[in-house]
Amino acid sequence: MYKDTFKSIYTTLVAILGYLFGKIDGLMYALLTVIIIDYITGVIYAVVSKELCSTTGFKGILKKVSILIIVAVSQVIDLNILSNNGILRSSVIAFYIVNESISILENTSKIGIPLPKNLKSILSQLKDTTDKG
Repeated sequence: MYKDTFKSIYTTLVAILGYLFGKIDGLMYALLTVIIIDYITGVIYAVVSKELCSTTGFKGILKKVSILIIVAVSQVIDLNILSNNGILRSSVIAFYIVNESISILENTSKIGIPLPKNLKSILSQLKDTTDKG
């Protein structure tokens, strides 16, 4: 009995997530990866700078959840208004991948890790492109 209930709950949850976020493709994997890495590098910076604070950490998590909410909204708009072409969702995800990547570079540079000179400028150019596109 519990096994059937668990399967029903799991299936419902997967269906809801699939509707909200679309297929879990390379873009979504990349977004989830950079979100997690950005949060980790932010925590590392907070520890190194001795500014670790649960309130600030919680705000960081809320920001990451907000990114996922915006992705979900773009997916719903694509699905229901733009005839499921995925352009808005892909653009939104690409923007946040670049944005989070820049944040990762900023966090690591604040920690004192040297960065390749061209990397940040390339990501900034990509951000400018996604902002305009």
